[in-house]
Amino acid sequence: MLRFPILAFVSAALLTSGINAFASSAPPTGFTYTTLGGGWNEIAGIVPLEDGRVLAWERGGRIWMMTADGDRIEPPILDIHDEVGAWRDFGLLSVVPHPNFLANGEFFLLYVVDRHHLLYAGTPQYNPNADEYYAATIGRITRYTADARTNFTTVDPASRKVLLGEDKFTGIPVVHQSHSVGTLVFGEDGTLLASVGDNASYEEVDLGGQVSGGYVDQALVDGILKAKENVGAFRSQLVDCHCGKVLRIDPVTGDGVPSNPFFDPASPRAPRSRVWSLGLRNPFRMAIEAETGSHDPADGNPGTLLIGDVGWIVWEELNRATGPGLNFGWPIFEGLEFHPDYSEANVANLDAPNPLGGDCDEPFFRFRTLLLQDTLLANPKWLNPCAVEQAEDATRSGAITETVYNGFLGQSYVKYTSLSGGWIQWTVSVPKASTWTLGFRYALGTTAKPMKLEVDGAVVANPLSFSGTGAWTEWRLREQSLTLGAGTHTVRLTTTGSGGPNVDGLAVYPPGAPVVVPATIPTFEHRRALADWNHSSGQARVPGYSTGAAVTLPIGGPTSGIVGATFGGQCAIGGSRVHFDSWPPAWHDRAFFGDFSSGWLRAFGINSAGTATWLGVFDPNFGNVVAIVAHPTDETLWAVRWPGELVRIAYEPGGNQLPKLVVTSTQPWGPSPLASNVTARARR
Repeated sequence: MLRFPILAFVSAALLTSGINAFASSAPPTGFTYTTLGGGWNEIAGIVPLEDGRVLAWERGGRIWMMTADGDRIEPPILDIHDEVGAWRDFGLLSVVPHPNFLANGEFFLLYVVDRHHLLYAGTPQYNPNADEYYAATIGRITRYTADARTNFTTVDPASRKVLLGEDKFTGIPVVHQSHSVGTLVFGEDGTLLASVGDNASYEEVDLGGQVSGGYVDQALVDGILKAKENVGAFRSQLVDCHCGKVLRIDPVTGDGVPSNPFFDPASPRAPRSRVWSLGLRNPFRMAIEAETGSHDPADGNPGTLLIGDVGWIVWEELNRATGPGLNFGWPIFEGLEFHPDYSEANVANLDAPNPLGGDCDEPFFRFRTLLLQDTLLANPKWLNPCAVEQAEDATRSGAITETVYNGFLGQSYVKYTSLSGGWIQWTVSVPKASTWTLGFRYALGTTAKPMKLEVDGAVVANPLSFSGTGAWTEWRLREQSLTLGAGTHTVRLTTTGSGGPNVDGLAVYPPGAPVVVPATIPTFEHRRALADWNHSSGQARVPGYSTGAAVTLPIGGPTSGIVGATFGGQCAIGGSRVHFDSWPPAWHDRAFFGDFSSGWLRAFGINSAGTATWLGVFDPNFGNVVAIVAHPTDETLWAVRWPGELVRIAYEPGGNQLPKLVVTSTQPWGPSPLASNVTARARR
């Protein structure tokens, strides 16, 4: 595992990312930068209060009140450094005040707990000066109350209330060195939302078990990690798990909210009751878009979230969560496309028993079975793999098995190699004489192909046309109804001169009623990112469609519909959507985001349909940004530049003040987003 002093790390980041010095950073004409506070020891974030003041916090566990002018008030209002595990990508990473903070003084913390504190706090073995890092532990959400008598600049430690993670059995599992807790925000409806990473390895494909740099075995023994959660990155797809999610809880009790998509009234504190959205890898920073959502938590509409999800080897992404139960696809998808290693991994979802498992040795559904690519089809069909006669198990001629294109069920699909006379033949059985539907699961990235369908040697349809699906990774059903007698039949599909589709399998079912995944098992469509960007090619993309199938459109190309140039980067940082009337039109109503490793600030314009239509470069050389927060009181944007600088960005026509770098930390640090990359794999 690579470890570096933070000063050397930041210097290396500046050189490898092309940033010569932070002093070269400059906002657009008319904007000014002002550095605030000073003397920070790894400042991790800020959040504004309604009276103009700001809460700021350091990764080690100290929270400060700042004046509206940006001066830090001594001493910190709260110091929990003995409880916080501040190592690698961990620490106190988010603080948020209650919407009525100036009346009730409540504020909320999201952090990783030091293992020594987790195991021994309140016992004779506890030593407040002891740390146990690089070991299994948990993430925790707590609430404290500031004292109105001191204008909320002091806190009674006895007001502490643990909302999530009361003990090692109930917290957010921390079983690797990154991808843990992220950001807290309040919804418009008063519910509390938290982003959480998958807690999987950033060094290798993680399908569960002990991996390099991980603590899975220890966590299983401790009860921190449940056996069913021992699925590596697929924790993001496990509904009843805190990892790889946005959670939504009641800020009074910590229970899940009844309007959450998987809420279980019999178990309101279960992970599934708290899950709002899923399929995220490392959603380190997110923000809620102003003026979205309902005021009633029963409506299940806390508002739209803008989420920066840190990618792995190839793609970074920016997501928008507009409603409940959205699945952003990780690890089956990275960015806007299938991940080549995870998308076909046969990892069982132990929360999803298969009622047909005994017939095909599949007692549980596989995670990949329950997630489809985003599509314009009104009614996607969820086939149970146990009811599909896989094409690779059928007899064939002029056709081969292949695994090049993702999204297939079983072990592979079959590709025709003969333009004419190539065939695949299945043997199927039906229990009674009736009208049945043959459903061929196929993908076709070109124009329609005519095929010949034979049953028991007799031609049933010639031609039987298979229309293009838009992409070879887009799988559809071609259905044909016919009368079959009870018993066994052969079904043969043959090319007739122009080749054929890739065929995944055949299912036989009553007309209009394909064999589906049971309604008790949650299924999902991948909610594609607002945009993704590449680590090495400098390519950025947005989602689109072709003949109803999901495709990618390059930003800067003629088909993307976006005004603006393409870009690249290596560590997505989500920021605020800014609605400042005092700002010039070019920067009004823009969704700001950044990239830690590449050091830039950019912004999207987003239309009412949720599509990006404009892209601007605010600062190509800002530096190692870890937070971007709108301050509505004075219409400024505040950004944290790792490790020790807080920058206020204001629109002041005629000004263009340049900031200076202030570095105060020498703490060793690890993989980003709070530390720069050295290689793509040994980074996040």
